Amino acid sequence: MDIISVGPAENKPIGIVKGIRFETESDDIAVCLLNKEASNKAYSYLLITNGYGCICSVNLYLSGMELNKYFKKTYEIITKLFDIDIKNEKNIAGIGCFLLKPKLVKNGKIYTGEAAGLQDLLWGFGMRYAINSGFFAAQSIIENKNYKKLIKQKLSSRLKTSIVNRYLSEKAGDKLNAYLLWEAKRNNNWLDLLYKGYNPSLYSRAIYPYAKWSLLLKYKVFTTHLDESRT
Repeated sequence: MDIISVGPAENKPIGIVKGIRFETESDDIAVCLLNKEASNKAYSYLLITNGYGCICSVNLYLSGMELNKYFKKTYEIITKLFDIDIKNEKNIAGIGCFLLKPKLVKNGKIYTGEAAGLQDLLWGFGMRYAINSGFFAAQSIIENKNYKKLIKQKLSSRLKTSIVNRYLSEKAGDKLNAYLLWEAKRNNNWLDLLYKGYNPSLYSRAIYPYAKWSLLLKYKVFTTHLDESRT
């Protein structure tokens, strides 16, 4: 294969998701739960669409039996807040990985999306990174362009911004969540809020070096060495 898109990257996972999926007759709904008892440094969610649903707890830097504790609390809160019809439930799980230095090329193969470690460090979002990096991978082959340069030019600034966002999130804790909810309610426009938060600014560029080294020293889990071979 020329392009590897099956993730996550071969590294210690940063994000671990535990939950259930189920069949339901309940109405479609999308809920994000921000509660430190229901997830570790992340969030939980309820999603229902077209007769299928899931309840999950997303956790960062966590392993072992603690996952069960956070999911149990997630399930307790969500089922208390919402009257959900749950049938034929099955356990589900997943992992995610962010790499400060993405694994873009190895043994002549191009890596995209989560397989390369191209994932948001704040909340684990990754679909846009996956789609964009997949396009750049194809472009590098078809037009004989350097894949690493394309990623650096198009995506690196947002990856760095996500490091700043994670650093601020861990420093501010629940205060940041409260601020985001207040801003969203005040402006009634989540898209504008997310756009501002996920794109680089003078402020994020200024504190990026400190945020990067602070998280590196704290966790030491999201670096890897690049294979310097070219596409």
